[in-house]
Amino acid sequence: MQGLEKRLLQMGVKIITGSAIQSIRIVNSRVRSISLGDNQTVELDKLIWTVPSEFFLKLTGASFNYPAIKFRPVKIIDFIIDKEVITDRHFICCYDPNMVSYRVTLYPNITDTKRQRAPHHLTVEAFCEEVDPPNLAEKIFSELVRMKIIPEDASPIFVNENSIQQGWPIITADYNEDQNVNVELALNMAKNSHFLGRGKTAKSHFTSEVLEHVYEELI
Repeated sequence: MQGLEKRLLQMGVKIITGSAIQSIRIVNSRVRSISLGDNQTVELDKLIWTVPSEFFLKLTGASFNYPAIKFRPVKIIDFIIDKEVITDRHFICCYDPNMVSYRVTLYPNITDTKRQRAPHHLTVEAFCEEVDPPNLAEKIFSELVRMKIIPEDASPIFVNENSIQQGWPIITADYNEDQNVNVELALNMAKNSHFLGRGKTAKSHFTSEVLEHVYEELI
């Protein structure tokens, strides 16, 4: 992200951070300006919106239905293992319904150091129906072996668990329909706007995918 910011600054792009949008001014179905929390007004020709369209509609004062969404609890398990992992991937997603492991990040989430050899740090996000499932760390560790991410003779030398109750959104057909209706409403209100980011397209999960989609929309 720092590399991207540097390139944008070199291109003459002005970056404003740490300032919330207070209101959006629309004239003749086009966004003309946004007002920020520090009494700053930004005039614009085009708006690229990458957070939920409901936030845009709320700032304009429009009437809309906020889509109801449910969440699955997520467990975050940090490991330090005594062996080096068997892959050069930075992260791996597991879609096997018989496993609780979902995303495995193979760089340290609990230290500021870069990815290293043994002892190796890795973190697993797991979907759980129970608040505190028994023997979860042991089960996930065995799944890491089955997925051939860590060696069979690896042992954990540190384990830490954290719970996130509203961890992962459950995307339903009704939720997607509400999202589509709200995006269509926003587009009709502001025809010089693009609504991208999470929940909008298949390219919407990771920041790199969102940035790629923004680029494709602008060229």
